Amino acid sequence: DAFILRFLRARKFVSVEAFKLLARYFEFRQNNPSIFKNFIASEPDIKASLYDGLPSVLPNCDQNGRRIIVLFAANWEIGRYQLNSIYRAILLTLEKLIDDEANQINGFVFIVDWSQFTFSQSRSLNPKVLKQMVEGLQVSLKLLNLVKLQKCNSLRFSPREMCLSSILKFFSIEYRKAFPEKENSTSV
Repeated sequence: DAFILRFLRARKFVSVEAFKLLARYFEFRQNNPSIFKNFIASEPDIKASLYDGLPSVLPNCDQNGRRIIVLFAANWEIGRYQLNSIYRAILLTLEKLIDDEANQINGFVFIVDWSQFTFSQSRSLNPKVLKQMVEGLQVSLKLLNLVKLQKCNSLRFSPREMCLSSILKFFSIEYRKAFPEKENSTSV
């Protein structure tokens, strides 16, 4: 019962919408079994990611009661763990946070700070994992803020960077759809 209530609360008890969310949740888990294998905080790569604050959860909520999850992209030590480990740590954090009824109702704000993110780190971005991240995070997040996104005008963009660009553009469009009154915001 508590499990089903998560989805009902997230969709304000509109049963059709809650069912769609539940179906997407199970579809994502079924299509990505490797993400959920050894899905515990003590798994070495997840543990390393969490230790580096990828992600961090702020102790206070925003003005709308949403939990604030922060990710400082520059903290990623590419030699210690892969992007997939960060993603698994994010999903594990969300799974833990969603146990709280208030989080089920209010949702989350996810802030990504790209300042000091290096070219070397950007070369380690995996397009397949980025795509999985977009698909999986669509299920849980109502708002994503990207802070201090650096421009690389002088560099030629690789397919990996173009994928990142597409993802960032997607989040920007989704943000504008969800929050049209904040269209002039520079945080996305």
